[in-house]
Amino acid sequence: MDSQAFEQVYYAQTSNADHPLNLIAIRPKITGTVIEWEDTSWGTRFEAQAIKVEKGENDVFPNKIIVTLKDGETITLTKLVLENYNKNVRHWVAGKISFQSDEELQKYYLKTIFGM
Repeated sequence: MDSQAFEQVYYAQTSNADHPLNLIAIRPKITGTVIEWEDTSWGTRFEAQAIKVEKGENDVFPNKIIVTLKDGETITLTKLVLENYNKNVRHWVAGKISFQSDEELQKYYLKTIFGM
């Protein structure tokens, strides 16, 4: 079974307001119809009906991953950039950490070990 792993940090959103989801998805990995990723707690794993990966021609990693679950819920992972972090994520993060660049933000979440 083919597997794809992305060394990237994403902003996670769900179409189901009743389904709480950690806003930060770290290193998503897709194996067939299963997607899993690390986050700032225990990690997340879903069996999907469909997974769509959107990547620009010259991009190393996807800009967006759209996951449709079997119950119709849609989870969208969008590459986490500073503007989106400051607007939608930072106020939920312990310590309200601030960053100076997209690269600094990405490196922080890729190098920090959570849930240990």
